[in-house]
Amino acid sequence: MTAPLGITLSVAAGNGDSTWILLHGSDGRETDLLPIVDRVRPGCGRIALRGAVRTELGYAFFDRRPDRTFDDDEVAARVDPLAEAIDLGLRITRRAGRVTILGFSNGAVMAAALLERRPDLFTGGVLLRPQPPFRTEPPRSGAVLPVLVVDGRADERRSREDGARTAERLRQAGAVVEHLTLAVGHSITADDEQAIRDWLDGTSERTRGTSPVPQRRMNASTDDREGAAMSDTSNSNPEDAAVPTNDEDGTAKSGGLGDDATIPNHPDGVAAGFSETDSHFNPEEDPEHD
Repeated sequence: MTAPLGITLSVAAGNGDSTWILLHGSDGRETDLLPIVDRVRPGCGRIALRGAVRTELGYAFFDRRPDRTFDDDEVAARVDPLAEAIDLGLRITRRAGRVTILGFSNGAVMAAALLERRPDLFTGGVLLRPQPPFRTEPPRSGAVLPVLVVDGRADERRSREDGARTAERLRQAGAVVEHLTLAVGHSITADDEQAIRDWLDGTSERTRGTSPVPQRRMNASTDDREGAAMSDTSNSNPEDAAVPTNDEDGTAKSGGLGDDATIPNHPDGVAAGFSETDSHFNPEEDPEHD
């Protein structure tokens, strides 16, 4: 399927638990990340996009200059067409469950730009080997999205500051970011996949307000001086990232999903009241509609 500005997307509905948006790296194509998400989140819905920029060996989401720098304005100009393509895919899949964007390399830069400029489309993000998408200050969106940023310590295509700078930009925009550096290169490895699984487990537990981020099990890189794992969560107390449970002023309501039939806080910012009657958002369902 071809979306705006020549963007190709492949859409597969899943089991309704979650939907993943997949953005490949330079010289890649839309199928590249499918095996990874199948392993870390089997059965999820998938919207895999192919970049509109033709490269020597495949595709990209934006051009790079010979020195591997890129034009911020081009990245900014490509945000809206990509967002439109993603929105099309979400409408096809009926936006099932949580919506996580996964980007690698060139796609991770583009994913970071989308998280900054269009956070309304997502409930979280995973960025593997990113760089900051812009040099200007990030907009403060107010959307508190969980994001995982993963660097490779031996990555010759990135500076040691790229991941940290990307993570900090997203924090300034309002995201709750976990930044991890692994003892790997630029390519995606089994350690990256394990990092994603652990992050997903920790995010689910924090959403339920039950426990902090679990201990890492993969081969993370170590600090040269003390051998400490190089994991930078920045938000110093993982409990700070937990989504709060019902507050003391929870309003009792018939069919409420919280304790004592209250309406609980919800990680996606959606009221969690419940009715046995299906809603189709028809005007006549609104008592104030005239």
